[in-house]
Amino acid sequence: MGHRQMKSKRTVKRQFLMYFTLTLGLSFIMTIVAWSFIFWAFFQAGSSFIRPANYYEKQMTAIRSYINEQGSRLLQQEKRKELENVIPLEGMDYAIYLLNGKQLYGTIQHSPISNQKQLLTMLNTIENVKANKIRHVHPLVDETDSLQGAIVLEYGLAVSGATPELIPVVKIFRLMTVLLPFILVCVFAWIFGHRFNKQLNEPIQQLIEGTKRVQSRDLNFTFSYEGTQELTQLTQAFEDMRKALSDSLQREMHLVQERRDMVAALAHDLRTPLAIIQGHVEGLMNGGPKRQERLDSYLLTIQKNTQRAARMIGEINEVSEMEKPEFRLQWQDVDLQQFVQDKVSDYEQLCHQYRLHFLCSYEDLRQKRTTIKMDPDRIAQIVDNVVSNSSRFTAENGEIHWELCMTDLQWTMKVSDTGSGFSKSSTPFLFDKFYQEDRLQPQRKGHVGLGLYIVKLLTMKHGGTVEASNTPEGGAYVLFHFPIRSGKE
Repeated sequence: MGHRQMKSKRTVKRQFLMYFTLTLGLSFIMTIVAWSFIFWAFFQAGSSFIRPANYYEKQMTAIRSYINEQGSRLLQQEKRKELENVIPLEGMDYAIYLLNGKQLYGTIQHSPISNQKQLLTMLNTIENVKANKIRHVHPLVDETDSLQGAIVLEYGLAVSGATPELIPVVKIFRLMTVLLPFILVCVFAWIFGHRFNKQLNEPIQQLIEGTKRVQSRDLNFTFSYEGTQELTQLTQAFEDMRKALSDSLQREMHLVQERRDMVAALAHDLRTPLAIIQGHVEGLMNGGPKRQERLDSYLLTIQKNTQRAARMIGEINEVSEMEKPEFRLQWQDVDLQQFVQDKVSDYEQLCHQYRLHFLCSYEDLRQKRTTIKMDPDRIAQIVDNVVSNSSRFTAENGEIHWELCMTDLQWTMKVSDTGSGFSKSSTPFLFDKFYQEDRLQPQRKGHVGLGLYIVKLLTMKHGGTVEASNTPEGGAYVLFHFPIRSGKE
């Protein structure tokens, strides 16, 4: 996965506050809706299903009228049934007391009167004895208006059922009405809490699973999450860490493969010179005529192949040194034109050995000619490698052309030849370590495939770039661009 630009997300705090607000807001709205529906349903049902809170209070007028009419006759047990037909017992309790405070009959379980003094004190009173419970104490007199006793009536100021069977149902509805806001808060809290937990749990589980895969060195996956800002940042940090670990592992595998390639290339390329040396040594040891010419020829062959093997090992050691972080160039102020003139004779002699023609051109387009900073030995090594490669790939009577051009911003260098050029399949790998083209003539082999790799390393150390391709005529060329480092800096 490519690097994602993280979008602005809500923080965990903001998301929590949002869900908290939604929970309270929706609970409030749904409570109002539910209460409205319940009240509407009760209103539609009418008195046949439910009785309002003041229902029994409204009945007191008729009950008091009956009590005043009956008076002390209610002290007779025979009047009990008649009295209970007047009093709505499903929601009202009563008790009949003698003047001395003794309860004769009634439905009140815990008598509020125990003696005459209490009875006289409570006569003609209306009091709220407990939450929403009203008590009336009414005197019972005879025909001469003499006080003979009292009746106590108790009822509640609450919505209740119209019949005894409906009373528990209405009580449940009342309880549910009171608990409804809390129930709705719990329901919405669970819904939004579950959603919030899922949003938090998804990246956490992803991180846990990813950590396990990292422990098993499996980095072929990606962390991707877009949610809360903090978790998105955390997931992105883990993704960056995974990519860094993956890159590190790839580099490690690449280094291991390079070591294997180096050993394989060295073993392959040393096999030929060592076999030649061994063959000539065995020829000398097996006897035969010890003519001086034969001895000199054998020793010369042994020397050449020994130098060839030493050169291969030297290239590998040189690359190892260049790849170290502490490797440094030896910067000097150099007159590039003089440097070119000094090298031309070397390359002319090399090309003469291969029956090739060497051409050189130098152009300075700067307004003011000054020395430039470079490592002359390493630049010479770059040109040596490229010219040497061209000489091995160019047929007899061919040409190698070294071109240089200086401007105020950069200097360029191009080495081209009239050889067979690079194959299309090899062009992407020319500067890879240990790469060799298969078309190289066997008699001109003797390299480990580090020449152009060294060229690339040294060019990069100078801050330059290098590219290679074929000329329109079919030969090969290697082109360099170096920044100008003034000798006066």
